[in-house]
Amino acid sequence: MGADDKNGVFICLECLKKYDSIKVVFFREEETGCRGSSEAVMSFFDDVRFVIQPDRKGDSDLITSIGYSDLCSDRFIEVIKSEKWGYMEENGLMTDVLTLKEKGLEFSCINVSCGYYNAHSDEEVTVKKDLMKCLRFVEHAIEDCTGVCPHF
Repeated sequence: MGADDKNGVFICLECLKKYDSIKVVFFREEETGCRGSSEAVMSFFDDVRFVIQPDRKGDSDLITSIGYSDLCSDRFIEVIKSEKWGYMEENGLMTDVLTLKEKGLEFSCINVSCGYYNAHSDEEVTVKKDLMKCLRFVEHAIEDCTGVCPHF
């Protein structure tokens, strides 16, 4: 089914339709070592406030750290009010936002659950209400998080 990637693509496309000032990037080969994001031209992010990667299974994970690497500031977590939206801070695995942080992004990044389950299997599914919850959460972040929350 490919919901692992398709759900995030759907959210990005919906946001592109709704907002005049937004940037979206689609990286290749995240599953095999983040090859695309490791080749990112970092100047693309010069005027960005934060990065949200909707590429996490389930409906409630907000990945704010990976291993011993924090991805975002405490202030950003306060501003996005993730618990109000049913998201809980979790530690994640290798993904594109970590690669971007390692390449020098100095603002907050997160990876968020976007409603897919059983990724990379014959039983992979999307739960529409969980996908739409993520879309609404991303829209909230775009509309209500108007400042930059630095994170080095």
